[in-house]
Amino acid sequence: MKIIMLTFKYPPCTGSISDYVYFLAKGLIDLGHEIHLITIENNMCPIKEDQNGIFIARVKASFPYTEDYTKWVLQVNFSMLEECIRIIEKYGKPDLIHAHDWHTSFAAKTIKWAYNIPLVCNVHSTEFERNGSINTDSRRFISSTEWTLVYEAKKIIVSSEYLKSQIKDIYSIPKEKIKCINNEIILDKNISKEVGQIYEGIFL
Repeated sequence: MKIIMLTFKYPPCTGSISDYVYFLAKGLIDLGHEIHLITIENNMCPIKEDQNGIFIARVKASFPYTEDYTKWVLQVNFSMLEECIRIIEKYGKPDLIHAHDWHTSFAAKTIKWAYNIPLVCNVHSTEFERNGSINTDSRRFISSTEWTLVYEAKKIIVSSEYLKSQIKDIYSIPKEKIKCINNEIILDKNISKEVGQIYEGIFL
């Protein structure tokens, strides 16, 4: 399958989510899938790169400049959307969009509907889990954006049964849509069967 993957976190950015996305993409390449990964610009890396079969495009926020985080996320999504269109024009329509967390929700949803492409998403944590409450405008914005992503996705991947339960209860998402894949499976690089089955199940 040809897959466009959207993520704000990818090496050399450090952390568990970056590692997760890297090993996920690498595992999918090993399965024979074609991966076009769009992430945010990093001064240490080229804007375009073929990383052992993972075609990477790094984008920056569109203008105008803002210090407001949620506005910045929206502007990055505009840039991700533009890059998605460039990829589709050059390589053809992908079979799937795979989005990571609420940050990529707007670009993922737009491409899904514009090109009629199934959407899979990873939710690595929820706004409620991170803060314990949804009691400010910015938290409500992020939480509603998370809901949009999980609502639009054909399948949702999480790393724990606890997170699966949260998404089911907070966002009223059917448990059948949510698949739990333990982080250790990803970091052990043994993801081919798990993720492959999720992708294949969408087309059954």
